[in-house]
Amino acid sequence: MLRPETVIIGRLGNDPELLNSGTVTLCRFSIAVNYSYMKNTERVEETDWFSLEAWGGTAMLISKNLRKGSLAAFRIQIRDGSYNDQDGKRVYKVSLTVSEVKFLEKVTVKNDEHFTVNDIPFA
Repeated sequence: MLRPETVIIGRLGNDPELLNSGTVTLCRFSIAVNYSYMKNTERVEETDWFSLEAWGGTAMLISKNLRKGSLAAFRIQIRDGSYNDQDGKRVYKVSLTVSEVKFLEKVTVKNDEHFTVNDIPFA
């Protein structure tokens, strides 16, 4: 089954949160996406915020290399679903799951190696 995909470019709003159960690795973080448009004769600047999640190796890569303020491009899959909460009420959710990431500025990894944008392809 093909899922809808898109690419979002933005800056991380927080350090990635890495969760590891021993068998599954999950990374959660938010990104800010800036955009502008014309309203009458004035340029209006706005920011949208998105909550993203990544799994497995992609989660590890993001957690290791990106921090709050990092600029990156994310290929995401858009997934919808629903579940019943504790009160039995139906809750609907849209998940934005990262399938690829591209670093758009210099990143520093924990062992102080430096990489440039061209050194790290989509992961």
